[in-house]
Amino acid sequence: MKLQLQVITNDADYSTITVGDSKFTDDTWDLAPFILAKTIQDCKKKLCFDFIKNEHMKLTVKLYAYHKLGQIKPRSVQVKITRLRSFIEYCNLNNIDSIAEITKEDFLNFAMWLKEEKKLSARTGYSNCSIVEEIIKLGQIKGWDVPKINIFVGMRSQDLWQIKKTLNITKPIPEDIFDKILYYALNKETNILIKAGIIIQSQTGLRINEVLSIKKGCVHTTIEGHDYMEVIVTKTDKDPNPALHKVFINDLVKNTIKEFWNIQRNYDTKVVLKNCL
Repeated sequence: MKLQLQVITNDADYSTITVGDSKFTDDTWDLAPFILAKTIQDCKKKLCFDFIKNEHMKLTVKLYAYHKLGQIKPRSVQVKITRLRSFIEYCNLNNIDSIAEITKEDFLNFAMWLKEEKKLSARTGYSNCSIVEEIIKLGQIKGWDVPKINIFVGMRSQDLWQIKKTLNITKPIPEDIFDKILYYALNKETNILIKAGIIIQSQTGLRINEVLSIKKGCVHTTIEGHDYMEVIVTKTDKDPNPALHKVFINDLVKNTIKEFWNIQRNYDTKVVLKNCL
């Protein structure tokens, strides 16, 4: 599950920031504390940046990886970073020392190189291009070392590779509606079961069946003082091999869980919470 990490500012001291059992400045991030499944190989619990020799590029990629760890599962971030290898190779071959140097022509040439030299399929080529496009667009918002102008005018990765994206049938809850639901749960909801379910889901992104898996004593604190809870996380609703994961939590979730366990002693938590939600 996505992690709740310390917010990084542009003037942050990266040497003081930790990621799992590693420091931000390390070339390999050990994410084992966040991936507890014993069936996953140790090598797949590490995020490696040593293939990026240029320090400017490495910093930008690390900032992107750190940001994505707060959005998606660590294993998914590892897959995304691995897809950057071809881009880094292309930059080395063409003496490009910074992502900020990338022009529209460079990006088009990179896509052509993947097609003609690497002989990649449309789906794989799109994946390799889209990760670069995402880093640049996100970096422009975050103030990273990326091009300051929009180099994707009239051109997107999916257009270059003629990929048709499947529309998501389930639309996300509008932000204003989401805020109203959370406000009601915090200020007006008297049923602690409903309140806890809404708050935990809204702050962690967990599915309801994953929220139902939490047990008393699930909240812990790392040696750095960060709170997290242990929860059973599944890839799909029918996943036969759910894994125990650490999900970092804020004070709101921590206090809600504490309140929840103090009140619910006389209830069958799983049955009542499922009926309420």
